[in-house]
Amino acid sequence: MELIGTITIFGTGMNGDCGSLQTDNGGSFGFNLSNVDNELYKLLTDGDTDVSSIGKVAFTPDKYRTRWGAEKDIARNMHLEKVPESVAKEIKETPSTETDDGWKVLLTTDEQISHMASQGVAFGPSDYEAAIRYLEFRSNYFRVRSFRSGFKRTVSDGSKVFENLSFTTLVELSDIDAMVRETFLHLTLDIERAAKMELLRKAEEAEEDPYTLVEDFLDAEAEKEAHAEENGGRYNGIDVAKLEESRCKDPYVGGLIDRYSEEGYPLWAFLELISFGNFNYLYMFSAKRFDDHDMEDSFYLLQVVKNLRNACAHGNCILNDLGLTSERQKINRRVLSMIRSLDSVNTNEALQLMNNRKVHQLVTTIYAHSFLCPFEQRDIRKAELDALVNRLNSQIDAYESGRNTQILRFIRLFDGVVRKLYPKENGTCPPM
Repeated sequence: MELIGTITIFGTGMNGDCGSLQTDNGGSFGFNLSNVDNELYKLLTDGDTDVSSIGKVAFTPDKYRTRWGAEKDIARNMHLEKVPESVAKEIKETPSTETDDGWKVLLTTDEQISHMASQGVAFGPSDYEAAIRYLEFRSNYFRVRSFRSGFKRTVSDGSKVFENLSFTTLVELSDIDAMVRETFLHLTLDIERAAKMELLRKAEEAEEDPYTLVEDFLDAEAEKEAHAEENGGRYNGIDVAKLEESRCKDPYVGGLIDRYSEEGYPLWAFLELISFGNFNYLYMFSAKRFDDHDMEDSFYLLQVVKNLRNACAHGNCILNDLGLTSERQKINRRVLSMIRSLDSVNTNEALQLMNNRKVHQLVTTIYAHSFLCPFEQRDIRKAELDALVNRLNSQIDAYESGRNTQILRFIRLFDGVVRKLYPKENGTCPPM
């Protein structure tokens, strides 16, 4: 029997390169190429498919599943060692990233590069080997290709392709994104520590008993949880018993739990145990207790900072989706005043961009750092922010040629905010 059609190899499975065969009359079978040819006829004549009605046979990835072990009834072996050379050639030339019913498929590194090239991503003569190494060891295909968002596409031969986007630009954006995460993780940790120091100062100024403050906060949390349960809801507050149980052997805080769990925690020890999120609620509880409206306002800054800290710590991509959105973000009044004072930025454009949650979190965090942290700490981070601004601006030509308006807008705003809050002309950042 002569097989006529095309083959697409779309991923590496447990036993070799995987795909599936689909006949014109709807028959479909999974296969891998590590097997031999002698059972092909048996498979096609086992009652599932009428050999006389096969006609043209095409090899497509329509039934593959990326969840190992799922759909085993579909994933049969088809033994295809003997295929025409003209068909086998298409294994490397026709990568596919999605099955007919919407399932994503695994691509080899070669296929990842071929797929990007088919979408208009440019690879220079010396880029191929470097691209393979980058995708295998530095960052995965899913993350790197996400930075194509915002680059202009045009229709060519019925398909949308990028007008002017190189793999080098995607790599540079991916590397800058790592720099963003590192820089803002430093900023968010600074802010968390500064806010904790502020709370300790405020408690001392108010002559608060450090044990009573913690005890009253935990009582208030318990009341909120009980109230939520009475009304059929749930309050995700702090559970000290669970915290102690889960971290009692922790080498970093286990000693504190052993020391204070019976008699109660003083404020300074409690701050070392709780998460940033739980600290924020303690901060707000204290702000109301002290009748401190500035602290209440800062609480909302800290909530935004916490979200960005989590994203940075978990390695989430940041620069891959900075476009305008229909969402409406509530901008802190002090942040809003700062944005309106920027000389080099169009205010309407900046406020529209601030509705993007990522942009909102980045800008708010820079402001919170400049507002809450001591000037010595701000001096250290000023150098990091300057380096990040310079790195972003170094790729302006690539963003302009690719007509990526979303990242160009972001760079204008980011540059303006950093220059405003961490001015170059001063030898040090001004004290608070």
